[in-house]
Amino acid sequence: MKITLVIDGETVNVISAYAPQVGRSDAEKRIFWDSLDELVRECPADQRLIIGGDLNGHIGATADGYSWVHGGFGYGVRNVKGCSILEFTTAHNLVVANSFFKKRDVHLITFQSGGHSTQIDYLLVRIDDLRACKDCRVFPGEACSSHHRLVALNALFQGRRHGRSSFCLFKSSNQTFSIMAEAASSVPSAELLEFPKKDNRRFLHAVYRVGDLQRSIKFYTEALGMKLLRHRDVPAEKYSNAFLGFGPEESNFAVELTYNYGVDKYDIGTGFGHFAIATADVYKLAEDIKTKGGTITREAGPVKGGTSVIAFAKDPDGYLFELIDRPGTPEPLCQVMLRVGDLDRSIKFYEKALGMKLCRTIDRPEHKVLI
Repeated sequence: MKITLVIDGETVNVISAYAPQVGRSDAEKRIFWDSLDELVRECPADQRLIIGGDLNGHIGATADGYSWVHGGFGYGVRNVKGCSILEFTTAHNLVVANSFFKKRDVHLITFQSGGHSTQIDYLLVRIDDLRACKDCRVFPGEACSSHHRLVALNALFQGRRHGRSSFCLFKSSNQTFSIMAEAASSVPSAELLEFPKKDNRRFLHAVYRVGDLQRSIKFYTEALGMKLLRHRDVPAEKYSNAFLGFGPEESNFAVELTYNYGVDKYDIGTGFGHFAIATADVYKLAEDIKTKGGTITREAGPVKGGTSVIAFAKDPDGYLFELIDRPGTPEPLCQVMLRVGDLDRSIKFYEKALGMKLCRTIDRPEHKVLI
């Protein structure tokens, strides 16, 4: 169920969800996630979004590969359904608000029955709204049903014209909720403004889908020189994936290749451009890729009008890799090129929401391109 509220001129979309329980069919689970996916896609990216409900999965106490969406303060041991929750949040640029605030177990446990305690009720928000979240906790004395506990999110949303404080209460077991909002100061707290400076975030991995996982692993390890960092198969969810990179995930960027059972090809679209691999010898790497059966779409050589040497290679699924002449870099997998519809808007998002810094811009009017 979804409702759309307009509070002081700010549009807030609120979705209440109840995922299928253990024992329900895979088809029913797919219908749930597909329906939720459709609801989320209906919400414009410039509007607030809050998802609350019983998602019937355990995201686990620690991030373990999902630090982009899991704050590291969860409860229990992650299971397959918990992975589905984290994959969904990753796909939609959401975060699990419950997991970003260090709490005692009593303020993390959302469900208790027969001496069994778990965390299955969650509040999800857009990643760029995380800084607005002041607190998220369970109220053990406020039972929503005989077994579920109330999960509350306290957030200060800084709107285009007004600031406001929102306190959201969700009763997940029967998909009902209440929202209380009140006007607040338009000046965010110093702590929120300092958040990007204090955290230790970095790019962890890029997730994309491939048609033949073993074929892709062979290409990435033999042709590109990456290492297979870890591999997992999840038959219950009908997918498997592999993490590859030029070094351990603790210090290096990784690609997460995902194979969905029975799907052998994907439409890459036009938004994704390419990855970039830095190397001390573009000519040699390009030749090695060809020797291993890879495809070079642009032969190694200087860029037009310059001296920097580049080449372009294509992986078995059509994803492009630019090989660039940059020796001595600590991270060979050094760039991701994406196409955007409004560069100024995107720069603002990456700076203010994600805490990045603008390194440089390149204007190529002869090609009608601004980078």
